[in-house]
Amino acid sequence: MKIKMLKNVMACLVAAAMLVSFAACGEKPKDNESLVSSDIVSTEASSEAKEESSSKAETSSKAETSSNNEISSKADEVETSSESTSTSSRTSVVRPNNNTNNTSSESDVDNSKYRLDYTFRNSKYKDEYYNRGGIYNTLYKLHKGEEVTLAYIGGSITQMKGWRNFTTEYFENNYSGKINEIEIAVAGTNADLGVCRIDDEVLAYDPDLVFVEYASNGGDAKHVEGIVLKIWENDPTTDICFIYTSATNYYATHYAQGKLPPFPEMSEKIADYYDIPSVFFGKQAFDMYEAGELVLDGAAEPRKILYTSDKTHPTEAGHLLGAGAVARSVVNMEKNFDKDSYSIKNHAVKSATYDKSPWVNASQSTDWSKMKFSGEWVTCPLDANGIYTDFGYAVTSNAIKKTIKELKGTRTPGSSVTVKFRGTEIGFVELGSSFSGQLKVTVDGVDKGVLEIYDKVYDKELRVEYFFIDSLPYGEHTVTFTLDSAMPDKSALQSKYPNDKNFEKTEFYLNRILVNGELLDAH
Repeated sequence: MKIKMLKNVMACLVAAAMLVSFAACGEKPKDNESLVSSDIVSTEASSEAKEESSSKAETSSKAETSSNNEISSKADEVETSSESTSTSSRTSVVRPNNNTNNTSSESDVDNSKYRLDYTFRNSKYKDEYYNRGGIYNTLYKLHKGEEVTLAYIGGSITQMKGWRNFTTEYFENNYSGKINEIEIAVAGTNADLGVCRIDDEVLAYDPDLVFVEYASNGGDAKHVEGIVLKIWENDPTTDICFIYTSATNYYATHYAQGKLPPFPEMSEKIADYYDIPSVFFGKQAFDMYEAGELVLDGAAEPRKILYTSDKTHPTEAGHLLGAGAVARSVVNMEKNFDKDSYSIKNHAVKSATYDKSPWVNASQSTDWSKMKFSGEWVTCPLDANGIYTDFGYAVTSNAIKKTIKELKGTRTPGSSVTVKFRGTEIGFVELGSSFSGQLKVTVDGVDKGVLEIYDKVYDKELRVEYFFIDSLPYGEHTVTFTLDSAMPDKSALQSKYPNDKNFEKTEFYLNRILVNGELLDAH
């Protein structure tokens, strides 16, 4: 058993003179290589995120909030600002960010007039998309003028206004039927949390097409395959498309060397196995960079597109490039689609899974009645005015309010929550900040040490965080989390904000339980 702490962390081309006419993309050969190990995925992705995280932390330290009991969460608003991402050993769901401008700042380039012109501004960009089994069930319904629901699950690049909105616009402007959009992306989250959330937050709405985007944040094969299998268990006619966003350091470390970053490499094997289409956002940007038409990151240059200002989150122009890649993939699929003879088909689920243990039983629960609480706890629901009753801290972030509907909190050390489950992984989602403490953990009566829910780098603003205890042997387990009276080391941030008395507190605000298995009654 190990305690795995996970804390969080796209449409046409922009300048017509830079782009050439549409060219079809070929199919990708099947890859028979074995899956890259999860250790390689997590280690390499983690090292790529550290430089970015360090830069974010330094910037974050410059802005102190005004009141001890009003912890600002406006920095978590990914609708108007970007979020840093990480797949380190501890990954927060909503992380403070300090870039308040998602729009591109290119000089002398007008994005707006190209926004809806997705189709014919490609494409010398090799391997931008792989159609495989396509999204033909969705196209059939679109051609019949039927109502279609698009779902988007992923991290901050999908949560923020960008490729998602532009992609929905493309479908709205090119087909006659009503287009619905479901967006449940949460900044900084990995596919492990996604597979726990997808039943309640996506599949309950019976989507026709699900876009899955976790390339910047990561996850293992068992999580990605779990998402696929859950979607097709709910409805085998639902189409799926993998989306791969690209941090700019991927250019030098992977794409320029003809390699894929770890997460896309792993996911492409699953895409091959299940015949799922995929779209790469970075291929075109990197080609334009090599041609001197684009700045990868940093400051804008005259008459060049700026792809991202923080190495990860695209500017509006970068989002447009990504959405253009999605649209071009759809256009290519249309070439092979006979709407008059086509009929709805089930996607084929293999008799054997790709990974030996995909998370097909992952779920989430806020059924407090199954959990055993001892000590002093207060329930903090989100009321009609967007206020968490009895929470005591100001929450200005719509992203948090969308994700967190109720909190179960304690400010009293010694208070505990006990959960019982049958399976292999158990975890929780919580809302944390400078007031966060640490938890004593016992598993089946055995002391497993202390779990810090306070983050030494990012716990100044309010953030949604999640944690897992994983790799337990399959069976029934009882896990207790107790708020510790001892204080985690908060000195690094506390020294920068000496007037914030919340650093002197130790509190725990639980939102939901995550389980790969079945939640049982702990009483």
